[in-house]
Amino acid sequence: DGGAAVDAGNPPLTDAGPGLLSRPANPTCLAPQRPMLSSGVQVTRAFTGLTFSLPMLLLQAPATPDHVFVMERAGVVKSFPNRPDAGTPEVRTVIDIDARVNDSGEGGLLGMAFHPQWPTRKELFLSDSRDGSPLVSVISRFRTTDDGLTFDPASEERLLELDQPYTNHNGGNIAFGPDGFLYIGFGDGGSGGDPWGAIGNGQNLQTLLGKLLRIDIGGSTGAVPYRIPAGNPYAGNALCNTGTGAQSCPEIYAYGLRNPWRWTFDRVSGELWLADVGQN
Repeated sequence: DGGAAVDAGNPPLTDAGPGLLSRPANPTCLAPQRPMLSSGVQVTRAFTGLTFSLPMLLLQAPATPDHVFVMERAGVVKSFPNRPDAGTPEVRTVIDIDARVNDSGEGGLLGMAFHPQWPTRKELFLSDSRDGSPLVSVISRFRTTDDGLTFDPASEERLLELDQPYTNHNGGNIAFGPDGFLYIGFGDGGSGGDPWGAIGNGQNLQTLLGKLLRIDIGGSTGAVPYRIPAGNPYAGNALCNTGTGAQSCPEIYAYGLRNPWRWTFDRVSGELWLADVGQN
């Protein structure tokens, strides 16, 4: 009849539309307390006297347990003695390439690795993003003149460059594997919703975007300062050292990735553990 309908046990409905005008009382439907897991794991501050600006990575050089290296996003690598009581006066700058690095979006100094023959061969490898359209990922080698205390920005040798069409999904992690080769992770070019064609950059074998790469920095291919390991899937093809190629890129070791931000090698088994952000 156009008036309000009344149903015993529920608040009345009105002509304003369907739905409850107030929340029914229901004291018996309660969420249980969050379970407390006793794992025995606790988080403590290891170096209470130190602070850093946007630290992205903490590493020790091979066979050098007495010092710790910290990579800051803006483009600075620092080192300090591996002691719980280490203080700010003991922190030294190992290399500063802040003026070259573009840390907009997800950019910045994103990866660092030491030559696998360290301390015999003290070379530092960095992965960072620089000015481009909008960014360019750069993998570089730096050398030292003071036995690894510092590394000279002027000694930079660019191994590989890759245009980044957006400021997100840059990847950027680098590490030497148990085989002595340099592994490099790159994201798929970014944006949202995977806009890179029917198969996306991760499946496009003619680009280095969305891939895990493997190169041999122990030699060169013509003027390019790296070689392709024989076991890479497309080892016989022309290099894609500027990011793309006419054939499947020989630098590719694994593909189909969205943004391999951090990954590592198991020190016992040698297996590579990689976390990817995925795409739905």
